[in-house]
Amino acid sequence: MLADDKVAVLSDTEKSVETGRFAQACCSYLEFHFRAARDKFSLADFVGFMKAGGFPRISQRWAGACLTQFQKETDYHVHFGLNEADDKELELLVSYHRGSIPPSENEKEPFAEQFMAWIGQFFAAGYANADIRGQISYPAMMRQSRYLLPVKVAIVPGLDTTIDGISIDFPSRPNGVDTARLTVGAKSINISLGGAVKVNFGAFDVYEYLSNVSLLALGLTDIRKPV
Repeated sequence: MLADDKVAVLSDTEKSVETGRFAQACCSYLEFHFRAARDKFSLADFVGFMKAGGFPRISQRWAGACLTQFQKETDYHVHFGLNEADDKELELLVSYHRGSIPPSENEKEPFAEQFMAWIGQFFAAGYANADIRGQISYPAMMRQSRYLLPVKVAIVPGLDTTIDGISIDFPSRPNGVDTARLTVGAKSINISLGGAVKVNFGAFDVYEYLSNVSLLALGLTDIRKPV
């Protein structure tokens, strides 16, 4: 595990070739935003771990990044931040980002693959609710929107206006996803997912969750048809 700012400055050449499931799903990131009452999270133990690792607290926030232990099997790394500014509630953001980053020889656990199980030990229960956000971007040469986008519309005379995206609601909340925003660009079809899900820390598998939500994103697009 490294300080978050040290990972941010790594160059693209230090990341492995993207051939894993995040890359196959065209997913840039999956984020899980937890909120926990102070009496439901072992803050003292968490802070003790961070201090022992030499991680500074900046503006009442602790942050770090977990690198990839098994680069052949895993194509992601993890960023996390815990904000303790509120007197009653803690906020924890866990972000899985596409691209594996190999650890140094003296790197210590937790690694990216074990992070969710590791952070779960600080929660009073073995599970917690989290808001979720995800970004999936398909190359426009491979897939196309199922909806007629972009659309040029006349709103004000003499003003060129284009609708390049739509917002979609999912009342049944498949896999916790309740909204999607689809936008069509010149080079990519971009889908932003949002919702909420209960995370079972010990059993959580980010690849399984990614597989489920990526099917939802695929359903909003079609294979690009030859012109």
